Amino acid sequence: KTYRATLWLGAYSRSLDIEHIESVKVINTYPQAHIEGILNGLQGKHTYTPPLFSAKHINGKRAYQLARAGESFSLSQVQMEIYHIKLLSYCHPFVHFEVSVSEGGYVRSIGEMIAQHLDVNGTLSSLERISEGAMAVNQSEGIRILNPLDYLPYAKIKSTSLCAQDVANGKKICLKNTRKGKYIVCFEDFFSIIEVLENSSIKYILNRIEYAHTFTQTRG
Repeated sequence: KTYRATLWLGAYSRSLDIEHIESVKVINTYPQAHIEGILNGLQGKHTYTPPLFSAKHINGKRAYQLARAGESFSLSQVQMEIYHIKLLSYCHPFVHFEVSVSEGGYVRSIGEMIAQHLDVNGTLSSLERISEGAMAVNQSEGIRILNPLDYLPYAKIKSTSLCAQDVANGKKICLKNTRKGKYIVCFEDFFSIIEVLENSSIKYILNRIEYAHTFTQTRG
C-alpha cells in the first residue's frame, strides 16, 4: 500500500491524528536535508506498537472502542516493512511525505517515528491512500491502473455491434444470437450493464454510466 501523508510537527494527539488533539507547541524549523535523512533511514523492517486508536482486537472489541471509552489496555508489538519513503515537501511545521508499507502497517505510527527522531510530538493532519497492490489512483512509477470493468463477472459486448447514438437517445437496442445472461455494453463515453432474458428481451441493470475520465471532462 502506498500513501501520501502530512505530519504536523508540534501537535500532540493520543490517536496520532487530528481527532484527539490535546496540545500544539510552536517548534523551531529544521534543515530540510535533516528531515530527508530521517525519512531515508526509516526504510526497512520495524518492530513497533500499533496505535491505541486502531482496529486491533482486544477481547472481542476494537482497540479504538476501548481507547475512546477511556479504558486501559496494551497492544502487542508487530512488524511492518517500509519499502519506500520520500519527502514531498516541508513547509514548517508540516512534513508532506509518500510511503509504501507492508500489510498491517500504520502510517500514523510512521509519522510518530519521524517526530520521535526530531524529538518532538507529531500527528498526521492528512492521509491519502494512492495505491494498493496493482490498483492506483494515478498511473505513475510503473504502477498499472486496473479497469474495474475487467473484474465484473459479465461478458462484454463490443460497441461496434450496436448503435451508440440510439442508446444515447434512449432508443431500444437489438441483439442477435445473444445468449441469456448479463453483459457490459461499452461505448466511447459511457457503459451500460444489461441482462438478456429468456425471451431475448433486454433489461437494464445500470444505464449510461460515464467513465471516470469522461465524467471529469464533462463536468470540468
